[in-house]
Amino acid sequence: MSGEDRGAACRFVSAHGDAPSLARLLWARLPSRPRRLLRGARANAEVALLARNAAWSSSGVVLAQICTLVAYMLLARYIGKESFGQFTIVQSTANAVSTFAGLGLSVTATKYIAELRLGSPARAGAAFTFIGLFTLTWTGALTAAIWMAAPQLAREVLKRPELVSSVRIGALLLFFTTVMNVQNGALAGFESFDALAKTSMFRGILILPLLLLGAAAGHVEGALIGFTAAAAAACVINQRLLWRRCRLHAMAWNLHGAFRELSILAAFSIPALLTNMIPAPCLTLAQTLLVRQPGGYGQLAVFTAAFQLRAGIILLPALLSQPLVPMLARSAASGTSSRRSLMRATCAATLAVSVPLAGLVCAFPGYLMLAYGHAFTGHSPVLILLAASAVMNSITAPFIASLTGSGRMWSLALAFTVWGAAFLAVSCLLLPSFQATALAVAYLAADGIRTAFVLAVYRSSQRALDSESASSSAEFSEAALLLDADLPLPAPEAREVICSGGGQ
Repeated sequence: MSGEDRGAACRFVSAHGDAPSLARLLWARLPSRPRRLLRGARANAEVALLARNAAWSSSGVVLAQICTLVAYMLLARYIGKESFGQFTIVQSTANAVSTFAGLGLSVTATKYIAELRLGSPARAGAAFTFIGLFTLTWTGALTAAIWMAAPQLAREVLKRPELVSSVRIGALLLFFTTVMNVQNGALAGFESFDALAKTSMFRGILILPLLLLGAAAGHVEGALIGFTAAAAAACVINQRLLWRRCRLHAMAWNLHGAFRELSILAAFSIPALLTNMIPAPCLTLAQTLLVRQPGGYGQLAVFTAAFQLRAGIILLPALLSQPLVPMLARSAASGTSSRRSLMRATCAATLAVSVPLAGLVCAFPGYLMLAYGHAFTGHSPVLILLAASAVMNSITAPFIASLTGSGRMWSLALAFTVWGAAFLAVSCLLLPSFQATALAVAYLAADGIRTAFVLAVYRSSQRALDSESASSSAEFSEAALLLDADLPLPAPEAREVICSGGGQ
């Protein structure tokens, strides 16, 4: 080997000398057959881990929802229809505002912790510190503002001046719900889906006694305090779990480096917030236009009933896609090539769930709508169209998760903006003639356009990743060939000596 070639190889190893890169250099020196066998084993292991994570994620959310539903039923029977309405308006508003209050930081924590915790724990600790401090500061300020404005909100917005205390408790619920959501995102970044599921189930089980005990002690305010206490308990448990995982991955609380991660907001959190916020106001505006039509409130009732059944179709596929974000972010950061296996497995699972459910709904739409009353039975086309849009949504979910894991959030924000524009355009065009059916057609059309947009962005991103991976593999293979002749892989502390000529 010439001195020039040896120097080039050593400079390459010195520049790419972290543990994952050295592992890839060793990988490049393996014969092709063992490499294929190991690649298949690694892909199978990743798919098995994806199945395990998806099972934990789905079971935790489903069981928590069941526990919460039972608690709500018992609470409604105990405090009565009017009081239960007061409870739900405060609780549901706190949940809705928490989406805005979170500023997309939950999925931001998932992505950056998954991407950095193995290769760059110091920066992962700095990013986690920044996300935590920003969440506490911003959410605390918003909570204080709502607390002080509670008399005006109760009097002017809710038209119930007696609900001032309930609004203030709702502000505390908003704080703990937002913090809990960001903590859940961080735990997902560590791929601790078993811990997430157990915490969700614990909170769901805890809600039942706390709601009823609170209602017995303080009626609506007591029930809200019980609900808030369950969220606060989940925050305490989550924080202990996060500290344990930070110690395990050598991620220290880094206040000095935290402010260097301010770019996270512009690069990821802001577009993530836009992605989450766009659908709700578009749907609200379309529903407002619907109720202004003749018989509009009855048509809205039909659409709402069918839309609830649609939500049942997309729930499980969405949960199955959730573990993809941290796994693909971690896979890309470590240089592994298992993303295709993960995507194939998730797409197959989501289709295996959503298509039979949608087929069942389309086979018996009249019977399903009959559950809401005889007045709903003549509107089967609305349910069939929304079931078809649910399948379209389920097809898109894994690709949205993949783009999130690779950091293409501005592309996703644009995709959801296109969705909103298409939904409103079709709704305005068809509403005067078709009413509730118009909204269902608009959903199907907008979902189809978004699916095409997301798939185009996904194909483009995969071509870029393949090109980058091929270039990197070629570089490592060339370095391996140069080093294989007469230069063993140097230890990190010896590279400088060898590359300067001391090893000759």
